[in-house]
Amino acid sequence: MSKHTAIFRGLRERKMYKFGKNYTGGYFFIPNNELKPEVYDTTVYLDNIDFYENVMQNPPLEIGEKVYLEEFDKTIKIVDRERMSSGGYRYITGYVAEVVEDDETEKSRIEAFEKEADYIEQKQQKEIENSLKVIDDKLAEFDEAKIKKKWFVFWK
Repeated sequence: MSKHTAIFRGLRERKMYKFGKNYTGGYFFIPNNELKPEVYDTTVYLDNIDFYENVMQNPPLEIGEKVYLEEFDKTIKIVDRERMSSGGYRYITGYVAEVVEDDETEKSRIEAFEKEADYIEQKQQKEIENSLKVIDDKLAEFDEAKIKKKWFVFWK
């Protein structure tokens, strides 16, 4: 059997942090008003990189075919295939080969936690204002009852 050089190409992504309602992870059946804002991490696509090279038996892999890479202990699906001028094949996959954490990641983390702190502060301020309004309403009711009682006591 003849062999060919196989280069597997995957994704490089940057880890980022965000503050808000996280709609990923099975939250599709939870109403929007029940989702609480939180700090969560996500990834942003940067580029494609070659992450694995090997000599494989012919025939070449087909688009949509799955292959198990023992070195990574992963099964990956072939999304696209390119023929190289050297006679080998480059297999494009959806496998995330590298997640980068750099200064941009740190900036996004700090920004997300600052937004969370602002949100908590605004929420607490709103709760305090609502509590003060309830207290003012109760005091107004008490004053009205006190005035009525004075007049009632006076005429009695």
